Parts: sequence; structure tokens; C-alpha cells
Amino acid sequence: MKYANSLKMLLNNDLIKFFGKYPLSSINQQLWNRYLHQRLIKSDGNDEAGNKAKKSAKPSTIHHHLNGIRVVFRRSKMRGDISTTPEFVTERKTAADATPRTWFEPDQYEQLYTKTRANIREKKGTRWHEHAKELHDFVLFVANTGMRIGEARNVRFCDVKLAEDINGIDEKKPILIISNIKGKRGTGSCKSYFGAVRPFERLLERSGLKEDEWRQSTELVFKHYHRDMFNSVLKAIKLKDTADRPPRKRDLMSLRHTYICMRLLNGVGVYEIANNCRTSVSMIENHYARWLSSVQSDVNKTKLRKFGSEEETDIKQ
Repeated sequence: MKYANSLKMLLNNDLIKFFGKYPLSSINQQLWNRYLHQRLIKSDGNDEAGNKAKKSAKPSTIHHHLNGIRVVFRRSKMRGDISTTPEFVTERKTAADATPRTWFEPDQYEQLYTKTRANIREKKGTRWHEHAKELHDFVLFVANTGMRIGEARNVRFCDVKLAEDINGIDEKKPILIISNIKGKRGTGSCKSYFGAVRPFERLLERSGLKEDEWRQSTELVFKHYHRDMFNSVLKAIKLKDTADRPPRKRDLMSLRHTYICMRLLNGVGVYEIANNCRTSVSMIENHYARWLSSVQSDVNKTKLRKFGSEEETDIKQ
């Protein structure tokens, strides 16, 4: 519904205003290029020579507009208004232009979940207390599964199964197997890291579902969207911005990036991570592996030191 509303706004505010006066049959790559330069490349002040500098929209913004056009043509073809749909091409970033994703290094991650735990005490007696509890478990859950934020928010109790896996010292420990994950690449599955189990158990306890009920329950595991509270926590511990020049912003997706970077640092193979995170090998290589060192291994191999937490295992998860 949120995406549909966003698409409707895009059509009314941008696409129809520009393309509405043209017949569908006349809309081609040349017209798209004109739209791109007139609507999505904006003035960014003057350069050193005093000329008007241009600043292109973010790739995600351009992709969103391109998807809007494609949706219109697909629907038109389904109605029989046109027989073929044109292909619109936009410039793509090369591997050389790939940038690292924002993530939490081990000490930063420990600082983060320590603060989200303290945030529960701070919110006690307020209407945000239950939100704070769920935020703490959400942070641990996503950082131990590598799920996208939308994927994690759509997980139902019936999608989760308890299993066991062998950690780095040949001990069997509980993990989660999550199925029916709805993401960018369709429906997939995920094997969690060991630290996802305890947060899930707490979520299960707060749901009030009995052991013989939760396995069939279609109730969502997470009830709330925690972006604002998460940002407040990041700002409180001064981790909202990275130390890069220029600094980059961290957000909830940084938890997924943390999982991927942690697994790479532990020597897990790129293919295993890509498969477990429902993404491509090239994405892992271009945006993660090239900034870190990795070797082939099993997906739950552990080489980082243990941190001694009673809740989070091995790599502070």
C-alpha cells in the first residue's frame, strides 16, 4: 500500500506532467533522456568558474521514476492499448563506482545493543516502553539474520522454526530457520546466526502464544516500525554518522550490512552470504567484500573473539 501511494504521487506530480501530452507510442529512450535531464538533474549552485553546476538525483530516485514509466506501459499492454513496451536504459554505476555500505563495527555494535537495552529502562512507565523492548529485539534479530527491514517486518511466527547448527568450536547451538521471506527477489529463506534465538524467544513470550500455537500463528513477529526511536538511539551514542569524509548516514538497513560484514570478517564465502541474504554475488563483492577481506567457509563459522554477553553470542550478536 505504501509503495502504491508513492507511485500514485510520482505519476501525478512528475510523470503525467511531463509525458501526459505525448501519445504512448511516441514515448521512447530519447524522451526519457530529456525527462531525466529536465526533471532529475537539478542545479547545485555555481562551480569554481561561476557556471551553473548540475547535481544528478540519487540512483534510487532515478530507478523509482523509471519503474513508474514501466508500470504504465505494462498496464497499457495488458489492456491492449499497445502491442510492445519500449525498453528504457539509464546509466548504471560500474564496479569502480561502488561504495561501501554503512555498518557497525564490533565495538560499535556492542555499544548499540547496550544502548537499546538501556533504552528499555529509560522508557519504563511511558507508552513507549513496549516499543523500546521490541526495538532491542529487532536490532538483534536483523543483525543476526541479515534480513532487509521490510522482510523482517513481514515475518510471521509460523515462518520461523527452531533448529541447530555447529558453531566455530564444533558445538551445536540453536538457530532460526526463517521461510516465506518476501523480498526483492521473491520468496526465500534464511538461516540465522546464533544470536537471533534469544530475541525471538522474548518476542514469543510477549506475544502470549503457547508452544502449540505459535507454529501455526500468522501473527506478525514485529508489531511496530522503529525508525524514529532507532535514529534517536544512534544520535544519543553518536553513531548516526560514520567517520568517513564526507560522513555517511546509518539507518536500520545498517543492521543488515552489519550481518554481511561480520560474516565476511569471519571468513564466510561470498556465495554462501549472497544465498542466505537473497541477493547477488556481485552485490556482495562490489559493496561489501571489496572493502573487507574474506575467504571460503561455512555460513556460521566464527573467528572473532567472544564478548561475554549473557544474551548475545560470539560476535556480540
